[in-house]
Amino acid sequence: MLQNNIKAIIFDLDGVIIDSENIWDISEQEFLAKRGIFYKREEIKHVITGTSMKEAIVKMQGFYGFSGRPEELASEWLEMVKGLFRQKIEFVSGFREFFENISDKYLTCVATSMDTELLEIVDRKLDLARYFPERIFTAADVGGKGKPAPDIFLYAAQRIGVLPSDCMVIEDAPLGIEAAHRAGMKCIALATTHNSDKLQEADYICQGFQDIKL
Repeated sequence: MLQNNIKAIIFDLDGVIIDSENIWDISEQEFLAKRGIFYKREEIKHVITGTSMKEAIVKMQGFYGFSGRPEELASEWLEMVKGLFRQKIEFVSGFREFFENISDKYLTCVATSMDTELLEIVDRKLDLARYFPERIFTAADVGGKGKPAPDIFLYAAQRIGVLPSDCMVIEDAPLGIEAAHRAGMKCIALATTHNSDKLQEADYICQGFQDIKL
């Protein structure tokens, strides 16, 4: 599955390294419930996963029709998520074992749309920097452009000194898959957040890290 020319593996964070998607579901449900709106996961989840929180708010406003300034609503939502992250965040099952198997064979890094405040919480709780010292890149590094824009993946490849064509991205969301392909990279999709039918554009689909063949 990992082709001979692959020199680097770029990991998404939410739903790939950290088991956070249930936390996001809880926060989205509570955020919308405060506005008298029922959270329709199957209809909206796949179009907001992988975007920045502000971009996700704009998409939810278009879908559900509630009002408010996206920046203020994103700040409100962020505070809810921060509390849940402090309580519940853990690694995705199989990530650490997979990482130990590949870390001496490939360059590795993280490319995520996650808010930097949330990233700090994750790093403090899980010591993420131990796995990716100075190799965690966020949408803030590319002017806030979230996925499906390819900018974060192209920036990550540049920072670790690898051509995009030599990179394999591990993602869990349709927008992340699109961003990887727009960056000229191959993509493995993990069905940790979405069912396989939402991930058909990936080069490979796996149920979990245990299914990725080296």
